[in-house]
Amino acid sequence: MNKLFLFLESTPQSKAWVLLGVIFSMAFIPLLANLVFEVEAWKGLLENQGYLLGWGLIVYLLWTALLLFFKRKDSLQWSHLSLQKAEIKKGLIWGCAAYLIVQAVLWLKLVSSGQSLTLTTHFSSFEGFSKAIGIFVFNIIIGAFLEEVLNRAYLLPQFYLLLKKVVKFKPIALLLALVITQLAFAVSHLPRDLFRYDVTSLDALLSTQGNLFWSGIIYAVLYLRTRNILFVSIFHALANFQLAVLASDVSMLLYNSIAFYMMALIWRKPKETLEPAWV
Repeated sequence: MNKLFLFLESTPQSKAWVLLGVIFSMAFIPLLANLVFEVEAWKGLLENQGYLLGWGLIVYLLWTALLLFFKRKDSLQWSHLSLQKAEIKKGLIWGCAAYLIVQAVLWLKLVSSGQSLTLTTHFSSFEGFSKAIGIFVFNIIIGAFLEEVLNRAYLLPQFYLLLKKVVKFKPIALLLALVITQLAFAVSHLPRDLFRYDVTSLDALLSTQGNLFWSGIIYAVLYLRTRNILFVSIFHALANFQLAVLASDVSMLLYNSIAFYMMALIWRKPKETLEPAWV
């Protein structure tokens, strides 16, 4: 546990205006991006999946540019966001390995039970494959990556550092930071549900918010265990988009969760030192 606190405390405290800017971006960019669905002309246009994909890509690129501006004005380094070359490479390899393991286990399950092997629509034709990969690469994975960098790699340590100043018991400070940041993660999805999906039922909204909150907790715990944001981003993306090769009635989310968390258990983290990471 001490190593975890050492890891969190190796992150420099962000400048106040940068932290506020990031929080405001999480509030207003999703709001503005989803308000277009209230405009009839835009709503009709975005029913075309190609235009919807393009709009999402534009929003993500603009958001990324804003975050890069904040990054240049702050004292954080790429290492504090788990975005060094070695970490990116390891996260990509292990994330893809977890995905392939799940597909192999699913194949073995179907074969052993005597069920027929049928490709999903994502893999049964070139058109379906190219469409699925396009959506996954240019929308799903980018969105998941941005959310992970913002909520897990950036906000979680920053709120822990702030709370540690007033809450002397570190585990409580971390727990509070975890709850606050994942509530923010859930609330940032409200514009999508209200304006894009037209969810009006309070029960449905509360249910969605609850699911998002607990999903955020799961992603955060995985990040704190591995300290690799790309690995968590791949898990997040696969939770949002079921990229299964073979059709089956199993829960891909459950299988992916087991695979990613089992890999996290054997994950070897970089050795912590007493010196701050930015020295």
